[in-house]
Amino acid sequence: MEEIKKLIKEFEKEQTDLRRLIDEAVKNGEYLIAHFHSGAIEYVNRQLQTLRNLDDKWFDSKKFLKAMIERANIQLDSDYPDKLKEYLSREIEKLESELHALEQQDKVSTSESSILMGYLDLLVSRKIKGVKVVLKKSSNFVLDIRNHRSGMRLQIPHLRSLRKDFIIHEENIQKFFGLGFTVDSSDTRLTLFLAKRDKEYLLTDLRIIIVKIVFEIFYFKEFDGDTHIEIQK
Repeated sequence: MEEIKKLIKEFEKEQTDLRRLIDEAVKNGEYLIAHFHSGAIEYVNRQLQTLRNLDDKWFDSKKFLKAMIERANIQLDSDYPDKLKEYLSREIEKLESELHALEQQDKVSTSESSILMGYLDLLVSRKIKGVKVVLKKSSNFVLDIRNHRSGMRLQIPHLRSLRKDFIIHEENIQKFFGLGFTVDSSDTRLTLFLAKRDKEYLLTDLRIIIVKIVFEIFYFKEFDGDTHIEIQK
């Protein structure tokens, strides 16, 4: 988790620097440069969103509640009738109570993350043959990770049905390509091979790929309550 916090700080600094560069470019009339930096800050914002959700699984919910509280407080300062202000005050109290409750929750589900990392460790050590990360059981959406003679093979089968059900669409496919996945000739599965390397590097690569799939290619809350892990011994 310390590594994630360090990355958050680095991206926050980059975000601040890019905002400064955009302001300077606009001030100097260099709109093409400003546009270029805007594309970069969009990427940084996406990375921060991913990292903050890894650091705190309640991040999005807390952010939403804080925005609602701020909006209600602004309305409370407006020239509204007393009854409406009383209603807003009750709503603020309710939202603050919900926020406080979330603040008391564990930020990360240690059991879930440690179980998956434990299985991946066994897989990379070749003590088990494979790990299936069932992302969405109801749609048969599976990330199948197995040992391979050349290193590690990751596959997402049932591609046709996932496309038919709009779980995976063209934009998703392009992002999978960006991670190094390819589609087979029959258009039935996505496949990625990771070459053999030191255990720690391979574990890091696996974790990054899973995180990018769950947090960047998809919205992680799509999988709430519909996921589990299977192992092949």
